[in-house]
Amino acid sequence: MYELFYRVEINAVCLLLLVWIIYQSRINQDQQTKNILFRNVMISSLAVLVLETVQLFVNGRVGTVAYIANYALSFVYLAMNAVMAYNWFVYTLEFIIGKTKLKRVFTTAVFVPVVFFIFLLAVSLFNGSIFYIEKDTNLFTKGSFYFIQAIITYGFFTAAAFVALVTVIFKRNTPSKMIIALAFLLMPLLGGLFHMLFPEAKIIWQLLAVSQMLVFCDGRFSLISIDALTGINNRRSFDNRMRMLSLETVYEKVPYLFMMDINLFKNINDSYGHPEGDLALVNTAKLLKEVFKTTDAYICRYGGDEFAVVYACENAEEVQERIHKAFEDYNKTSGKPYTLMLSVGYAKLNGTGKDAVVKMIKQADLSLYDEKRKAHALIARSKKKKN
Repeated sequence: MYELFYRVEINAVCLLLLVWIIYQSRINQDQQTKNILFRNVMISSLAVLVLETVQLFVNGRVGTVAYIANYALSFVYLAMNAVMAYNWFVYTLEFIIGKTKLKRVFTTAVFVPVVFFIFLLAVSLFNGSIFYIEKDTNLFTKGSFYFIQAIITYGFFTAAAFVALVTVIFKRNTPSKMIIALAFLLMPLLGGLFHMLFPEAKIIWQLLAVSQMLVFCDGRFSLISIDALTGINNRRSFDNRMRMLSLETVYEKVPYLFMMDINLFKNINDSYGHPEGDLALVNTAKLLKEVFKTTDAYICRYGGDEFAVVYACENAEEVQERIHKAFEDYNKTSGKPYTLMLSVGYAKLNGTGKDAVVKMIKQADLSLYDEKRKAHALIARSKKKKN
């Protein structure tokens, strides 16, 4: 009885923790791939803990309803074990590797073992190969092929831990990211080891809830790098991004830095007031996010009315044109008494290290200055023609 009480109590604490994290992440985080994957991890963790808690009360209670409920709960619980482990593995790759966008083909292929296991679970309802419920006692019993569940579930956790271990040993990262990588490494291994030594004491899901709390807190601390007005990254975040870029030695695609400035922004403030100027900044950030919404581009407010984007692309000129086109389309329907346009300069990162990054920033800034000069000359000629 006391064992049941303590297990339910621990699960209840973890459930409240996860519910709070899910709620906070839904109202405060954007729809970047990393955040969506993290939410999937939390929701599947929540489902596993809820199912485990309910099963604690149902398992061993005799009666037809309890017997059917135990079968249903056991089936869904074991299936969610595999789904949760899969979500953990995919999120680990996205969080730790980060730079490489996970291909849909890869994530689909990795999900195949989960589908296979769920199929075996369905078969097990008829032959008891994975699990069965004792009819007289209504107790969950492991079948002869129950080990498949452990192979798939702990296989994903082990793979995630291996990725984290490689990151800790071989890659240079921020202390924050190293701590989170260690959490990904240690928590599943500790939970799995404890479960092997004490099969009836399942604490892996509770330890994973602690890991998710660490990830969430790390995300909260990162909010100091978010621009309060526009909701995108700020200059502090940009400087850190450049520092991280200078530490990298290999790029899947060479990044470009796009530096942007709102044309005649001072006129917007002077003619229509600072609230309208703030709105112009917010709309600029929204348009840039829309332009790069299907990419892994890094977008920030560099300062004042300047913005920056770090994006590994094949054709920088085409990207520049896409940005201009987005603002042209916006101006056609905005109904604003002013035209919101950007000057866009860019530069490619040539080489590696701090000097290469500093040179890229200087070249992008010079390119922006040249674009602004052209834009202002064009605006001046347009005004002369009107007069």
